[in-house]
Amino acid sequence: MKHYNKMTKSELIELLRERDNLRSSEYELAAIVGSTNAAIIGMTLDGVITSWNKGAENIYGYFAREIIGRNITLLSPHDRYEEVSQILEKVKRGESVEHFETVRITKDGRDVHISLVVAPVLTLAGEIIGVSSIASDITKRKHAEEALRHSEQLYRAIGESINYGVWVCAPDGRNIYASKSFLEMVGLTQEQCSNFGWGDVLHPDDAERTIAAWKECVRTEGTWDIEHRFRGVDGKWHDVLARGVPVRDEQGRITCWAGINLDISKHKQDEESQRISEQRYRSLFENMLDGVEYCKMLFDNQGHPADFVYLDANSAFLRLFGLENVVGKRITELIPGIKESHPELFEIYGRVALTGQPETFEFEYKFFRKWLSISVYSPEKEYFVAVLENITGRKLAEEELRMSNQRLDLLAQTASQLLKSESPQEMVDYLCRKVLAFLNCDAFFNYLVDEEKQRLHLNACGGIPEEDVQKMEWLDYGVGLCGCSARDGCRLVVENVQEMQDQYTALVKPFGIQAYACHPLISQGQVLGTLSFCTRNRTHFADEELSLMKAVADHVAIALKRKMVEEELFLSHSELETRVKERTEQLEKTAEALCASEERYALAVQGSNDGIWDLNLATDEAYHSPRWMSILGYEENEITGNFKEWESRIHPDDYLMVMAAFKDYLKGHISTFEVEHRLQHKDGSYRWILSRGVCLRDYRGRAYRMAGSITDITEHKKLEQQLLQSQKMESVGILAGGVAHEFNNLLLAILGYGKVLQESIRTDDELSQESIANVLKAADRAADLTKSLLAFSRKQLIIPKPVHIDTLISNTGKLIQRVIGEDIEFRTSFSGKKLLVRADPGQIEQVLMNMATNARDAMPHGGCLSITTKQVIIKKGSEARYDLPEPGKYALISIADTGTGIDKKSLESIFEPFYTSKEVGKGTGLGLSIVHGIIKQHNGSILASSEPNMGTTFSIYLPLIDGHAINEDAKKLVPLAHGKETLLVVEDEEVVRMFMKKILERAGYKVIIAENGEDAVTRFREHGDISLVLSDVLMPRKNGKEMLDEIREIKPGVKVIFISGYAADVMQKKCLFEEGTEFITKPFDANDLLQKVREELDKD
Repeated sequence: MKHYNKMTKSELIELLRERDNLRSSEYELAAIVGSTNAAIIGMTLDGVITSWNKGAENIYGYFAREIIGRNITLLSPHDRYEEVSQILEKVKRGESVEHFETVRITKDGRDVHISLVVAPVLTLAGEIIGVSSIASDITKRKHAEEALRHSEQLYRAIGESINYGVWVCAPDGRNIYASKSFLEMVGLTQEQCSNFGWGDVLHPDDAERTIAAWKECVRTEGTWDIEHRFRGVDGKWHDVLARGVPVRDEQGRITCWAGINLDISKHKQDEESQRISEQRYRSLFENMLDGVEYCKMLFDNQGHPADFVYLDANSAFLRLFGLENVVGKRITELIPGIKESHPELFEIYGRVALTGQPETFEFEYKFFRKWLSISVYSPEKEYFVAVLENITGRKLAEEELRMSNQRLDLLAQTASQLLKSESPQEMVDYLCRKVLAFLNCDAFFNYLVDEEKQRLHLNACGGIPEEDVQKMEWLDYGVGLCGCSARDGCRLVVENVQEMQDQYTALVKPFGIQAYACHPLISQGQVLGTLSFCTRNRTHFADEELSLMKAVADHVAIALKRKMVEEELFLSHSELETRVKERTEQLEKTAEALCASEERYALAVQGSNDGIWDLNLATDEAYHSPRWMSILGYEENEITGNFKEWESRIHPDDYLMVMAAFKDYLKGHISTFEVEHRLQHKDGSYRWILSRGVCLRDYRGRAYRMAGSITDITEHKKLEQQLLQSQKMESVGILAGGVAHEFNNLLLAILGYGKVLQESIRTDDELSQESIANVLKAADRAADLTKSLLAFSRKQLIIPKPVHIDTLISNTGKLIQRVIGEDIEFRTSFSGKKLLVRADPGQIEQVLMNMATNARDAMPHGGCLSITTKQVIIKKGSEARYDLPEPGKYALISIADTGTGIDKKSLESIFEPFYTSKEVGKGTGLGLSIVHGIIKQHNGSILASSEPNMGTTFSIYLPLIDGHAINEDAKKLVPLAHGKETLLVVEDEEVVRMFMKKILERAGYKVIIAENGEDAVTRFREHGDISLVLSDVLMPRKNGKEMLDEIREIKPGVKVIFISGYAADVMQKKCLFEEGTEFITKPFDANDLLQKVREELDKD
């Protein structure tokens, strides 16, 4: 009241108006509460009912007077008391419960389904003073839902019977059913999937978009059709196609939504795989190295191929022909005139397009100057696909190989003729005329050095008028091109001769010569003459022609050197025959003196080293001196005095020849009886005998008595055989040593550039990688062959050092056992003494391995291989018997097998080159000749003893030395680090010189090149910062030794590495191996060169 007293009249009137309005609102609210069908109940916070409307009476059956004051739990089943308590606790916390569906009990005990909205009742101050509950009867709806549930069971049965994920949603879009197949796919239960729970397994990128689209579909009552991704139980995302439609009642109202979820992951994967496959195909198509064209063939009215249209072509095809934008265009439009120039190509393409039969062929595309390998097939009639491989390089290589083979055949033929020819003029004339025809040249000149006159003499020529030949017979050093070439020892090539204005070409200009190439004939560093080839119809020579000329010149030089050596040997042989003849004459005089006196005769017979015989031609009684019998191994009384004793012992192969000579002498057809033949020794062997005799004749000239002598020349024959073998080996050795340098230069270039090319080829280019690998493999085999030739000719470079023979054999034992196999027993027996020899361990190991291999082949059914060592002393005078150079202490290595053995005839030839008793294809004939060459190079010898089916024993003698074996640690590989030093490379062969320059510059070095020794000295003076010199050994204008001497005068102590492909004897004759001089032999690879350079540069 006090408050109201303070109000003004107007304020009080306003307050009364608000109160009236509030009462009016309360009346309206009470009317609404009383008329609504919903049960509106007021309660205390403990659940005591305080108000109850008409709707509550209708739903629960209780009147207000019956229920007010009682607890709300009266309406709850016993199992839902806890639910009521939880709702009241929420309200006490100020929370509301909305649309909570539950079950309550009516007055008559029926269950009624209700939807509750419960909220707290608040004062104006916000204090919670009670609970307001509004319940709607949803029993009918629940019954409808039950019916729907039955329907859902039908849907579920249908859904579970198919693979699709069937789903049903309420009209408002909430999911109420999902088939088992879908739930198992995403790993949800039906409860988890209900409402919008299925959204939890959507892909994060799809969830918001899908939920929004679904709600929009529900709002617009449209058709549901969408693709999205669900996470499966396998952890993978599954692509799902969802489709659904609204289901309507008779009034058109939506009662539910029904649809399917189709897992289209496999379809998507297939689409992706197809897309990737198409991408791969396109990538493969575009990145193929071979050109590919896809075309449609066009035919004329007669059905003949007229043209074709490009439907597709890859980049390689466009690059191959320099074309672009070919799709949709005709070939005749792109390349006018191609049908006229290549009609056969149209025929083949047309045939394949019609018949469908694929074809592969090689084709020369003359229009583009290319060779192609074409494989063409037809994917459908009138269409074809062609794959074109550019084989121009291979064809050029084949042509080059063909020409190379022709050159090699020419060299092989001419080399054979050179070895057979006895006349230097004939062999050069024959060879050069073949070369003229092969190279299409017109003339040649061959000058030889006359050592006495110190001039050049014309040995052979061709293509020059006979009257002009005499004018050119003699030539001084330095005169003309040949004189300059002989003086300087280098090749001279002059082109456009007729345009030259100098004195050197004046001699050949009158003959119309246009191009002139003169090569010095050099063998073992000695200039023997010159060989020139000329042409009148062109002004220059190709590089391969000059290479062939040089090879021919080398062959001629080797043959001339061989001829010189043979002449020297012939003189030696002639001197030997002279001494034998003088000895024979001396013996004849002695015999005449013996005839004068019986006493002198008897004394001479006893003292002579020859056997004496005396034959009575009438009775065939014969006298044989004791020496005669001892030569054949008999005592005095073991042979009867009869002509048959001598005749029966003649070797079957000599019998006819000896008896013919004997009879011809007796008949007077020949003036003397002197014959070499073999007589059988007591032990069954044969001795070589020189038989001589004279006869006494009666007055009618008939011989009635004949006397003479026999001389044992077995040792002489052995020496003669050794001399012939030595001549043969020397001839082959000269040839092998002479060609080694050139072959090694060529092999170095092939191997070097081949490996550079191999490194530059992509690893996925299998064809090119395989091709270059085969080239390198063939070059390696050629290098091995060169080494083998040098080995049996005793001209390979060896590096001897003190080694223990027993240790070396022991270390090689495991390799030998592996070579001979398990069915052959391997034994060793060592002397126990210190057998120290000076040898190259690698070479001796090669000897042992070759011997073991031969032994294995001789024991195909197993056996025993034994190696024993011991020390032997070769006494003075017996060294020739063991084929040794001098007497002394030797290590004897005996290698014995129990194999098939060797017959005596084969035993005489086993060390000859290219001799083999093995089947064709199972032996080269170089094995034992290599072994023989290696042992001889070590100042030793190898002998063989064998009999068929009794095994074979090889005895190897090596001279012993004093001292200690060198125990070298394994060399550590020097890393191929790059360098920045300045190097001088001296090499007269350009291809080798440029290869070395390229390899060294790639490693970071600064490289200065020189083409001969004189040029090298000049370059060295110009560049004072040179750290290392890499130089060939034998070069024109100064060899390596002379060059090094001059360079060291400029800069003492400069480091040098010598490089050469010449044989070892050539090096030794030039005195180039000094103590501490580094040396690397051709051919070598880039790594060997770089490692050697780095090692030398890093030395103190």
